[in-house]
Amino acid sequence: MRPISRWFTSPRPRTWLDSPCAPHLWTLELQNLQDPFNAEGLWDAALGDEPDASDPSGRRDRRLRQALHDHRRWVKRREHGKLVEEGQAFTDVVVMLPKKAWNDQLRLGMTRLEVLIDNLEQAHARDFEDILPAGRAPRYLARPDPLLPPDRVRFHFGYGVHVPAEGEMPLLELLMVENEDAPPRAFTPWVHYRDGQPLERLVGLYADQDAQILCARGPLDCPWFTPDTPGYVLLRRGARGEWEGFGDDVHTEFLGRRPATREQGPRWVFGSLADVDRPPLILELDAPMEPGAAGYEKTLAPGGPPPGLRPLALWLDALVLPRLPRELRGWTLWLDPDGRPAAPDAPRDLALSWDGRRLQLSGKQFPIQTLNPPETVSLPKGALRLEEAPAGSSGVAMLCLPEPVRLPIERERFEIGRFDPRPGANQADLLLDLLDQPGSLRWRGRDLQGSLGNLGLGRHHAALELREDALLVSAAGSLPVVLFDARRHALQAAEPGEDAEPRVLKRGQFLLAGCYWLRFDDDL
Repeated sequence: MRPISRWFTSPRPRTWLDSPCAPHLWTLELQNLQDPFNAEGLWDAALGDEPDASDPSGRRDRRLRQALHDHRRWVKRREHGKLVEEGQAFTDVVVMLPKKAWNDQLRLGMTRLEVLIDNLEQAHARDFEDILPAGRAPRYLARPDPLLPPDRVRFHFGYGVHVPAEGEMPLLELLMVENEDAPPRAFTPWVHYRDGQPLERLVGLYADQDAQILCARGPLDCPWFTPDTPGYVLLRRGARGEWEGFGDDVHTEFLGRRPATREQGPRWVFGSLADVDRPPLILELDAPMEPGAAGYEKTLAPGGPPPGLRPLALWLDALVLPRLPRELRGWTLWLDPDGRPAAPDAPRDLALSWDGRRLQLSGKQFPIQTLNPPETVSLPKGALRLEEAPAGSSGVAMLCLPEPVRLPIERERFEIGRFDPRPGANQADLLLDLLDQPGSLRWRGRDLQGSLGNLGLGRHHAALELREDALLVSAAGSLPVVLFDARRHALQAAEPGEDAEPRVLKRGQFLLAGCYWLRFDDDL
């Protein structure tokens, strides 16, 4: 397998996929396949499997790996004070399989389908480790296509393709509406399989989703578009958390967004008209229907804010690994196979330890490795990524989580802190207990209790008040609360004391509470 570093011969590779929806949607179709469930043959021609497979132009070297490398998500970042462009690999891919092959596997328990998806996700994570977005692992979803010949497979990826996590509920469900008086009609749910059992994923807009594309033979079934009716509609989240609709300006004239309000939460209605021979396409974003509810009068917005509050959240992006106070001779943070902190009662697979001199990683079936951040270590199911600790944090390093942890803001005023074990204690509104791992602190000649989560984090650590697009931050206990701007530069801390002035935390900025690196941003 070719190392990914050899592929970076130019800052922006040449694109070769022909897509009318580019760059919102890139589509690769492979033909002349002997086995549509052969992950190696679909992924990389260099592996030697499926030697006759090719793209529609006849090129046999163009498989999914090459397509993802040459068609990337381009983002801007600062490097030595200059604005540079960086290419990141898309992570979400929808795999369209021939309907006959799908039905054959359905009768056999879907084992080969689960193996195909897992192998593609692992190859994607391995080969694009260096250019994946921070905190985002590859996600694949397979669907049947009755129009695909038995020797073909089609892949969709791009800005408008999003695969939700297993078990995740959408913040807003995507619905089709025939007219204002008719009840909304849901899109056909996506189905994936776990141990042969079908699990549904609602079609909608999710917490970490930026856009959704609708077009003919795309990742979603939208009956308004057919192969004979070209065009597309793109739903995109704007800078202020509102959703906007766009057409391709040639085949689809988009009439715009009309915000509306319902008792259950936010709602947007979009209308689109291509020509006089077709009725308009009306799309609605609404709170997802409660499971088992009859009709749409009962809805549920999981974790949503109360009426009148904008959907904002704190996101736990990383852990700032602490230096040692004099009372300690070391600490250990236990991780699961994906590189996330393990729950107290979970198996301890990996141990990340610090003794004041060395930061090292060890665990079952994993050699001891001394770490010097920034560094990325490949794990059996993911990657552990360490970065330099932000200046002003007094940390050894920053451990970036594989995926941010969402902490929804559900009240206008609330406190964050750690759990208070005293009977009848008044607990903080938002408890930070991810690092409450027993025995994680090693004391100097003392037999004391406590865990890594105790370091620098009080039971009532910070008091926060939501003011439009900002948070007013005050120290609720005896410890200061450190704030950082979007570039990780330390701001003036919120100091303890009744007379201390609250500090303003804006969207996109960070708050450090103990070891918890929290980002304040939109919840959509």
